[in-house]
Amino acid sequence: MVLIFCLALSLITTLKAQVVSIPDANFKTYLVGNAVINTNGDTAIQVSEALAFIGTINCANLSIADLTGIEAFVNLTELDCSLNQLSSLDVSQNTNLTTLHCYINQLSSLDVNQNTSLTTLHCSSNQLSNLDVSQNMNLTDLGCSSNQLSSLDVSQNMNLTDLSCFSNQLSSLDVSQNTSLTTLYCSSNQLSSLDVNQNVSLKYLRCSFNQLSSLDLSQNTSLAQLYCNSNLLSSLDLSQNTNLTGLYCHSNQLSSLDLSQNLSLIWLYCYSNQLNNLDLSQNISLGHLRCFSNQLSSLGLSQNTGLIWLDCSSNQLSSLDVKNGNNTTIYNLNATSNPNLSCIQVDDSAYSAYNWVFIDASASFNANCNLSSNTNVINQEINLIAYPNPTTKAIALDFGKVYQEINIQVTNLTGQTILNERLENVPNIILELEGALGVYPIKIQTEEGIAILKVIKE
Repeated sequence: MVLIFCLALSLITTLKAQVVSIPDANFKTYLVGNAVINTNGDTAIQVSEALAFIGTINCANLSIADLTGIEAFVNLTELDCSLNQLSSLDVSQNTNLTTLHCYINQLSSLDVNQNTSLTTLHCSSNQLSNLDVSQNMNLTDLGCSSNQLSSLDVSQNMNLTDLSCFSNQLSSLDVSQNTSLTTLYCSSNQLSSLDVNQNVSLKYLRCSFNQLSSLDLSQNTSLAQLYCNSNLLSSLDLSQNTNLTGLYCHSNQLSSLDLSQNLSLIWLYCYSNQLNNLDLSQNISLGHLRCFSNQLSSLGLSQNTGLIWLDCSSNQLSSLDVKNGNNTTIYNLNATSNPNLSCIQVDDSAYSAYNWVFIDASASFNANCNLSSNTNVINQEINLIAYPNPTTKAIALDFGKVYQEINIQVTNLTGQTILNERLENVPNIILELEGALGVYPIKIQTEEGIAILKVIKE
């Protein structure tokens, strides 16, 4: 018994005396200077200190060229060695790693087959031509962008929620097994097709700068942001994507774009297409619109009261209505290169002339242009009375006369339609406003035109 105790004591003493080899001076300086790791405060890291350490090593951006010595930290859970000068990295002994950040280095290979506990792997901006993550079944976040990958198999990573693999050389990408995906960034590859029908949880999709000629998003009803610009798309059906707030579909071959169901849309970049019509009357939350370099002949924005940025230059506009009652919030308007545009309808012509200079010399601002052909203009002949306003729940609408047909649409502040009703041969109606307190835009359309009012529920 005494002999066994002595041997054990000798082993412990030997381990304490053994020093981890750390040839890189910058890496050693970091480790020695970390009091949580270098518990005895000397000028070296003992094997016993490395074995005892459980936690995170963050040695990012320290000009480290060699991470030899990291293998001694077998209980390490998180490693951030990004923004260094590493040409190789051996983490085969760090089997407890859950997070590995090694992006922006000079790695040409990376073996993570032994790191089966990994949930986060960020290895972007290296020189990787191959990446095997088949053993990393717990992986939820994979960032491998800006490498030289020609293939990527993520079929075993069924827990993956975030995948960023843009700027590689991928000609195909199968994400059919990754049904938990919420974020997919695969822009700047060589993809000619992309099937996301199984990714019903997808919220953010960026597939720009590929060779996609079609994109089926009918199952992606949670989609909030879509970047599909710079592809070969000739059509794009977004009727099921009612949660969409940002759409970037510019630089394609689109001849039409139906956004009538995308009531939450705030950002719309649809420039450099072949659009000859763009109806945004339903998109009252729209703030940023870039639709330049199309074939638009008219553009009605009288209902887009949240607009702050507009670029509709290089079209064929002869009619432009931005009289939305809130022109002072528009800090940029560009309507140049529309030779047929002579009058731009606005709230205040003097204000617009002073603040918006990017128009052709042949165009001018006016509060009352002749825009009778523009179906988006509110018809002022609808003698609509709404009372009480503000209201606690119900609002009475008096149309002033009997119309053959009246369509009423009520939306909330998020742009969601909460009521859609069609009436015939009635002079008035009482609406019950169900929902939270706030402002409710109501759109009334008759055979004579359109009227919009905002009702306050308090």
